[in-house]
Amino acid sequence: MSSNYEYVKEEATRLLARLKVLPPPVNLASICEKLDIGLARSPLGSRAAVLMNSPQMNSVLIMVNSDHRLCRQRFSIAHELGHYMLNHSCMAFSGGDGFMQFPEEEREANIFAAELLMPERYLLHCWAVNKLNTYDVSLIFNVSRQAATIAINHLYFIHDELLNKHRRNYWIATYLMDINI
Repeated sequence: MSSNYEYVKEEATRLLARLKVLPPPVNLASICEKLDIGLARSPLGSRAAVLMNSPQMNSVLIMVNSDHRLCRQRFSIAHELGHYMLNHSCMAFSGGDGFMQFPEEEREANIFAAELLMPERYLLHCWAVNKLNTYDVSLIFNVSRQAATIAINHLYFIHDELLNKHRRNYWIATYLMDINI
């Protein structure tokens, strides 16, 4: 993972800390409210979401496709928050026939969304309490099974120590948090 992706993950982590967001599932409506970002749901056809940022009017709105499943809406909102927090283009569309001139910005927004919804430290805690599987992660974090699978695979890729069965107790003590999920 490039250093820019690490920066993106750190930005999501900083936002959660700054807004004092509680353990999962992350309340995206509360985050939008604290950031003074409007949030609306409406049918958007093939688009997943739209971020409208008007610096002249000092207003920001995320409109999410109300026809999509709730877990898809959550990822789309977090994705658009990523565009906003990372100072990407002032108007962007996600999914479908969307406006995607900058694929690198789309990847960054996806990484931001994943870290915002499924923070790595909480995924590590799930591993420590034997709940790091697609079913449990999707329920705990209120994300799709696809998003959960990608996050779990990525976690094992960057934390290959989790696969070392001989040191399991050491890593459980390292990653266990004082939360109940």
